[in-house]
Amino acid sequence: MFRKEEKMKLNAFQMLPFAKSLLQFLQTAITEGAIIINDEGYMQLEEKSIKELLSHKLVTQMKEWNPEYNGKSLLDENTRLHGARFLSGIAYSILKEK
Repeated sequence: MFRKEEKMKLNAFQMLPFAKSLLQFLQTAITEGAIIINDEGYMQLEEKSIKELLSHKLVTQMKEWNPEYNGKSLLDENTRLHGARFLSGIAYSILKEK
């Protein structure tokens, strides 16, 4: 399946569309997170709950996103979920008060 002696180097140019999409999903998480954090109905939510809300929204928006690299699909459902959680955590860190 994998050959240890080979070193794989990613082509940055080919990864640009993937990176751009990740940044767009991060921006979505920041926008949605700001709405949640500033909404009085959500003010009592703990950090974990806010991150879960954000990741749920992102997973829903990422459903149709199927990035590829060299013709290989990069996301399965589990990886998509972890990616949404990762981006939600970053968004929360950016938005939280010091």
